[in-house]
Amino acid sequence: MLATEDLPTPLLAPGERPPIRVVPLDVRRFRTARILYRFGRLAAKLLVRKWSRRLTPREAGTFAREVVEGLGGFWVKTAQVVSLRLDVLPVEFCLELMKCQDRMAGFPGELARRILEEDLGRPVDDVFVDFEDQPVAAASIGQVHRAVLRDRGVRVAVKVQRPDAPLQFDGDLRFLERVVRIAGRFRALAHFQLQEGMREL
Repeated sequence: MLATEDLPTPLLAPGERPPIRVVPLDVRRFRTARILYRFGRLAAKLLVRKWSRRLTPREAGTFAREVVEGLGGFWVKTAQVVSLRLDVLPVEFCLELMKCQDRMAGFPGELARRILEEDLGRPVDDVFVDFEDQPVAAASIGQVHRAVLRDRGVRVAVKVQRPDAPLQFDGDLRFLERVVRIAGRFRALAHFQLQEGMREL
Protein backbone atom coordinates (compact mmCIF):
# COMPACT_ATOMS: atom_id res chain seq x y z
CA MET A 1 0.00 0.00 0.00
CA LEU A 2 1.24 3.50 -0.86
CA ALA A 3 2.10 5.99 1.85
CA THR A 4 -0.33 8.94 2.01
CA GLU A 5 2.31 11.41 0.77
CA ASP A 6 2.82 9.23 -2.34
CA LEU A 7 -0.84 9.24 -3.41
CA PRO A 8 -1.31 11.54 -6.43
CA THR A 9 -4.53 13.04 -5.04
CA PRO A 10 -5.01 11.90 -1.45
CA LEU A 11 -8.45 12.34 0.08
CA LEU A 12 -7.91 14.52 3.12
CA ALA A 13 -10.17 16.53 5.37
CA PRO A 14 -9.88 20.32 4.72
CA GLY A 15 -7.87 20.88 7.92
CA GLU A 16 -5.35 18.13 7.03
CA ARG A 17 -4.51 19.44 3.57
CA PRO A 18 -1.43 21.68 3.47
CA PRO A 19 -2.20 25.12 1.99
CA ILE A 20 -1.39 25.76 -1.65
CA ARG A 21 1.66 27.96 -2.07
CA VAL A 22 0.71 31.08 -4.04
CA VAL A 23 3.28 32.78 -6.28
CA PRO A 24 3.05 35.60 -8.86
CA LEU A 25 2.78 34.47 -12.47
CA ASP A 26 6.07 34.24 -14.32
CA VAL A 27 5.67 36.10 -17.61
CA ARG A 28 9.30 36.55 -18.61
CA ARG A 29 10.36 36.59 -22.24
CA PHE A 30 12.81 34.20 -23.94
CA ARG A 31 10.83 31.14 -22.85
CA THR A 32 12.59 28.66 -25.19
CA ALA A 33 15.99 29.74 -23.88
CA ARG A 34 14.74 29.33 -20.30
CA ILE A 35 13.39 25.85 -21.06
CA LEU A 36 16.71 24.77 -22.59
CA TYR A 37 18.65 26.29 -19.68
CA ARG A 38 16.52 24.60 -16.99
CA PHE A 39 16.57 21.17 -18.64
CA GLY A 40 20.30 21.54 -19.37
CA ARG A 41 20.94 22.28 -15.68
CA LEU A 42 18.75 19.30 -14.72
CA ALA A 43 20.69 16.97 -17.03
CA ALA A 44 24.04 18.20 -15.66
CA LYS A 45 22.85 17.81 -12.07
CA LEU A 46 21.59 14.26 -12.71
CA LEU A 47 24.81 13.26 -14.49
CA VAL A 48 27.08 14.61 -11.75
CA ARG A 49 25.09 12.87 -9.02
CA LYS A 50 24.91 9.63 -11.03
CA TRP A 51 28.68 9.63 -11.57
CA SER A 52 29.25 10.21 -7.87
CA ARG A 53 26.76 7.40 -7.13
CA ARG A 54 24.61 9.68 -5.00
CA LEU A 55 21.42 9.64 -7.11
CA THR A 56 18.28 7.74 -6.16
CA PRO A 57 15.21 7.53 -8.41
CA ARG A 58 13.23 9.59 -5.87
CA GLU A 59 15.89 12.35 -5.92
CA ALA A 60 15.87 12.34 -9.72
CA GLY A 61 12.07 12.65 -9.61
CA THR A 62 12.29 15.53 -7.12
CA PHE A 63 14.78 17.41 -9.30
CA ALA A 64 12.61 16.85 -12.41
CA ARG A 65 9.42 17.90 -10.57
CA GLU A 66 11.04 21.14 -9.39
CA VAL A 67 12.05 21.98 -12.97
CA VAL A 68 8.61 21.33 -14.49
CA GLU A 69 6.83 23.19 -11.69
CA GLY A 70 9.08 26.18 -12.38
CA LEU A 71 8.18 26.07 -16.07
CA GLY A 72 4.49 25.53 -15.38
CA GLY A 73 1.49 24.49 -17.48
CA PHE A 74 2.46 22.23 -20.35
CA TRP A 75 5.52 20.81 -18.60
CA VAL A 76 3.49 19.91 -15.53
CA LYS A 77 0.95 18.17 -17.78
CA THR A 78 3.85 16.31 -19.41
CA ALA A 79 5.12 15.24 -15.96
CA GLN A 80 1.62 13.98 -15.13
CA VAL A 81 1.64 11.78 -18.25
CA VAL A 82 5.23 10.59 -17.62
CA SER A 83 4.35 9.70 -14.01
CA LEU A 84 2.01 7.01 -15.35
CA ARG A 85 4.85 5.21 -17.16
CA LEU A 86 5.62 2.79 -14.34
CA ASP A 87 6.37 0.21 -17.04
CA VAL A 88 9.56 1.99 -18.17
CA LEU A 89 10.53 4.27 -15.27
CA PRO A 90 11.38 3.56 -11.60
CA VAL A 91 8.37 3.62 -9.28
CA GLU A 92 9.98 6.15 -6.88
CA PHE A 93 10.65 8.52 -9.80
CA CYS A 94 7.03 8.26 -10.97
CA LEU A 95 5.65 8.75 -7.44
CA GLU A 96 7.56 12.01 -7.16
CA LEU A 97 6.19 13.26 -10.50
CA MET A 98 2.67 12.29 -9.41
CA LYS A 99 2.85 15.19 -6.96
CA CYS A 100 2.28 17.40 -10.01
CA GLN A 101 -1.36 16.21 -10.07
CA ASP A 102 -2.70 18.76 -7.58
CA ARG A 103 0.13 20.17 -5.48
CA MET A 104 1.49 22.91 -7.74
CA ALA A 105 1.94 26.49 -6.67
CA GLY A 106 -1.13 28.62 -7.36
CA PHE A 107 -1.50 32.20 -8.56
CA PRO A 108 -2.89 35.09 -6.47
CA GLY A 109 -6.59 35.14 -5.59
CA GLU A 110 -6.95 38.74 -6.80
CA LEU A 111 -5.92 37.60 -10.28
CA ALA A 112 -8.40 34.69 -10.11
CA ARG A 113 -11.15 37.19 -9.23
CA ARG A 114 -10.22 39.39 -12.22
CA ILE A 115 -10.33 36.39 -14.58
CA LEU A 116 -13.73 35.33 -13.21
CA GLU A 117 -15.13 38.85 -13.56
CA GLU A 118 -14.00 39.00 -17.20
CA ASP A 119 -15.60 35.60 -17.92
CA LEU A 120 -18.82 36.30 -15.99
CA GLY A 121 -19.16 39.92 -17.09
CA ARG A 122 -19.94 41.05 -13.54
CA PRO A 123 -18.30 41.32 -10.10
CA VAL A 124 -17.51 38.10 -8.25
CA ASP A 125 -19.55 39.36 -5.27
CA ASP A 126 -22.68 39.48 -7.48
CA VAL A 127 -22.36 35.73 -8.12
CA PHE A 128 -20.91 34.40 -4.87
CA VAL A 129 -21.84 35.32 -1.30
CA ASP A 130 -18.45 33.92 -0.30
CA PHE A 131 -15.36 33.35 -2.50
CA GLU A 132 -12.13 32.12 -0.90
CA ASP A 133 -9.08 33.83 -2.41
CA GLN A 134 -6.77 31.05 -1.19
CA PRO A 135 -6.92 28.15 -3.71
CA VAL A 136 -7.53 24.66 -2.32
CA ALA A 137 -5.84 22.89 -5.26
CA ALA A 138 -3.64 23.94 -8.17
CA ALA A 139 -2.39 22.01 -11.18
CA SER A 140 -1.13 22.56 -14.71
CA ILE A 141 -4.07 24.39 -16.27
CA GLY A 142 -5.82 26.05 -13.36
CA GLN A 143 -6.64 26.16 -9.69
CA VAL A 144 -9.72 25.59 -7.54
CA HIS A 145 -11.38 27.99 -5.11
CA ARG A 146 -14.19 27.29 -2.64
CA ALA A 147 -17.24 29.53 -2.98
CA VAL A 148 -20.95 29.80 -2.10
CA LEU A 149 -23.47 30.77 -4.79
CA ARG A 150 -25.39 33.94 -3.90
CA ASP A 151 -28.74 32.93 -5.42
CA ARG A 152 -28.98 29.38 -4.00
CA GLY A 153 -26.54 29.28 -1.09
CA VAL A 154 -24.91 26.16 -2.55
CA ARG A 155 -21.22 25.49 -1.81
CA VAL A 156 -19.28 25.06 -5.06
CA ALA A 157 -15.76 24.51 -6.33
CA VAL A 158 -14.73 27.15 -8.87
CA LYS A 159 -11.97 26.17 -11.29
CA VAL A 160 -10.08 29.15 -12.73
CA GLN A 161 -7.79 28.68 -15.73
CA ARG A 162 -4.30 30.14 -15.56
CA PRO A 163 -4.30 33.22 -17.81
CA ASP A 164 -1.07 32.21 -19.53
CA ALA A 165 -2.06 28.55 -20.07
CA PRO A 166 -3.33 28.58 -23.71
CA LEU A 167 -0.40 30.59 -25.09
CA GLN A 168 2.22 28.68 -23.10
CA PHE A 169 0.75 25.29 -23.99
CA ASP A 170 0.79 26.12 -27.69
CA GLY A 171 4.38 27.36 -27.72
CA ASP A 172 5.72 24.61 -25.45
CA LEU A 173 3.93 21.87 -27.41
CA ARG A 174 5.50 23.05 -30.67
CA PHE A 175 8.93 23.17 -28.98
CA LEU A 176 8.55 19.60 -27.64
CA GLU A 177 7.34 18.32 -31.03
CA ARG A 178 10.63 19.52 -32.55
CA VAL A 179 12.64 17.83 -29.77
CA VAL A 180 10.72 14.53 -30.22
CA ARG A 181 11.24 14.66 -33.99
CA ILE A 182 15.01 14.96 -33.44
CA ALA A 183 15.03 12.30 -30.69
CA GLY A 184 13.06 9.95 -32.99
CA ARG A 185 16.19 9.59 -35.14
CA PHE A 186 17.95 7.71 -32.32
CA ARG A 187 17.08 4.00 -32.23
CA ALA A 188 18.16 3.74 -28.59
CA LEU A 189 15.12 5.87 -27.61
CA ALA A 190 12.58 3.84 -29.62
CA HIS A 191 11.29 1.87 -26.58
CA PHE A 192 10.14 5.15 -24.95
CA GLN A 193 7.51 5.52 -27.73
CA LEU A 194 7.94 9.31 -27.79
CA GLN A 195 5.53 9.86 -30.73
CA GLU A 196 2.75 8.07 -28.82
CA GLY A 197 3.47 10.26 -25.80
CA MET A 198 3.19 13.38 -27.97
CA ARG A 199 -0.20 12.20 -29.27
CA GLU A 200 -1.36 11.75 -25.66
CA LEU A 201 -0.27 15.29 -24.77
